[in-house]
Amino acid sequence: MKPKLMVRVGALVGMFLALAFIIQPVAVAADSPKIFEINNMTGVPLALTAPEDIRIDGLLGGGKPWVIGFANGALFSDGRLELKFKGLVLDPNDSGVIAAGLANMNPIPEMKVIVACYTSTGSIAQVSSELFPVTTGLASDGGGSGMIITQLSLPDPCIAPVVFITSAGGNWFAATGD
Repeated sequence: MKPKLMVRVGALVGMFLALAFIIQPVAVAADSPKIFEINNMTGVPLALTAPEDIRIDGLLGGGKPWVIGFANGALFSDGRLELKFKGLVLDPNDSGVIAAGLANMNPIPEMKVIVACYTSTGSIAQVSSELFPVTTGLASDGGGSGMIITQLSLPDPCIAPVVFITSAGGNWFAATGD
């Protein structure tokens, strides 16, 4: 073989060997199964905002009635939670909210998510995310929009989970369900 041809063949062989190391099969962990998809959430109604004895999974309502325009996401069995929502605002049709000048508005700049579920002992476990930013202002101006992707430490098993969007203190503004 001619020297130039040997150099080219050697370069090609070297390139193929390098590619062989790069393109090795990699073990990829299978995605954790979804516990459920979030296609809708419901704002806290007036009847569940104030009474100290009315709690859902141990959580009190958010003080005033709230509505939510849109929510979607998923809760996975490994505790990963993905949630995006828009229009989480104080109820524009509530007379008390209107009188306070807060109709159709979100005044809360940070919220968190709490997942509540039953454990194998029958007790309710609550697992909370860190605070995350939510846009303030009128829904028509983008107020009440937020997104969180987080990893939670769910109990095993996590029976009948409910995902809540809450205040920093844990009072809920919206929950999964219709």
